[in-house]
Amino acid sequence: LNLLTNNLLTINLLTINLLTINLLTINLLTINLLTINLLIHTSMPHKLTIPSLLLLVFLAAACAGKQAQSAAGKVVDLSGIWDKPEDILLSSIAGDIEYIPLETSPECLLGGAESISATVLDQYIVVNSKGLRLFDRQGKYLRTIGSIGKGPQEYAGSGRFVFDEKNGRIDILDGDRHRVVSYGITGGFIRSIPVADHAALITRDQSNRIGIMYLPWDQDVQDTARFEWISEEGGPVKSIPLYVGRPKDGGSNWLIGANLYWEQEKLVFAEWPYDTLYYLVDDRAWKPLWIPQTGPNKMPREVSLNLDRWSAQRNAFTSLFFNLETSRYLFFGGERKGKFGLVYYDKVTSSGHWKLVESDDEAHYDYLINDLDGGMNISYPTSNGSSTDNYVTVISPIDLISRFRDHPKSEWPTVRPELRERLFKMVDGLREEDNPVIMIVKLKI
Repeated sequence: LNLLTNNLLTINLLTINLLTINLLTINLLTINLLTINLLIHTSMPHKLTIPSLLLLVFLAAACAGKQAQSAAGKVVDLSGIWDKPEDILLSSIAGDIEYIPLETSPECLLGGAESISATVLDQYIVVNSKGLRLFDRQGKYLRTIGSIGKGPQEYAGSGRFVFDEKNGRIDILDGDRHRVVSYGITGGFIRSIPVADHAALITRDQSNRIGIMYLPWDQDVQDTARFEWISEEGGPVKSIPLYVGRPKDGGSNWLIGANLYWEQEKLVFAEWPYDTLYYLVDDRAWKPLWIPQTGPNKMPREVSLNLDRWSAQRNAFTSLFFNLETSRYLFFGGERKGKFGLVYYDKVTSSGHWKLVESDDEAHYDYLINDLDGGMNISYPTSNGSSTDNYVTVISPIDLISRFRDHPKSEWPTVRPELRERLFKMVDGLREEDNPVIMIVKLKI
């Protein structure tokens, strides 16, 4: 036993000498070796051989290396894409398209396609247009959720909400009045939950806890950016600082594109305009998940927080604005020397792609070239965050009808002729005055 222990100590010293460049690995290896040593001196019924101990040591080293790498986040290298803009064909990232015309009725007349956003769920479609409008997955109008107003059971705006299909509940963050307003799936009022100043984002987890992200947008305030799980009565249950060592943040631009969403079982926060995506680790801390690198001309924080002040200098920089994460892709809006476009990163191939819009003519539709069915080209997704491998956008019936009427089928290039025929049948039943059409692009995984 003494000989075995001496051998173990020799292995321990050798391992430390070999891995001195990685202090984290040394600490983890020491813990593992101490555990092995403890097992030797206690009740193990069989002998540990030297090869077995070596195997355990190197397994520990491998695990330690993986843990160190994940703690630092995963770099998204986009530094080489900016001088090589390219056309992005929809068929290169997607395999199918679904169109859902939203029912038009006197009770539900929506605005133009460019003025609404849509969130596609398993059973419902939630459209944000002067309040939340609920449709089923076939596009049939069901009801309006609550109402916009200043009453105790109303809300001032509906830009940030979370929909719990399982429990039939919708929670709307009414930040201007420092509360969350909750409704049932039938549209009936449930309750109002108070929140603190600077509540910006809302979520719910699988255990039905409500989470609020606080983002102070005034740089003079003392509030720290933080995430809180809150009770149904509104008090904080657990508070987790967003940043460590950065006591002040803010700027009105911070709220424009920041997002809080679930990617599988990870709660992810996409900051804007600092680019990094963080995830919540064990309800204790936010750690970097994805770290986009745009190259040497990345827009500094002080510029991105105050674009009005730095308007003359902003064109010298490159910046990203997060749009969407799916199981395979990350999508961003990109700005390069004053020109805008779409950026996507393929997690499988570790490659980035950049579509530059040269002019403002039809720029709303020019980012993704629809060669799947030959229909409308596509702009940014209308709902940010994670959408279960769907890229959702909203299309005007007038644009679809105009394209159908003004261009023969031969001018609709497509790699999937059967999808083009399906699209033609759908367009044939539209009227110009109808509500918009939801376009769901099924991305590759």
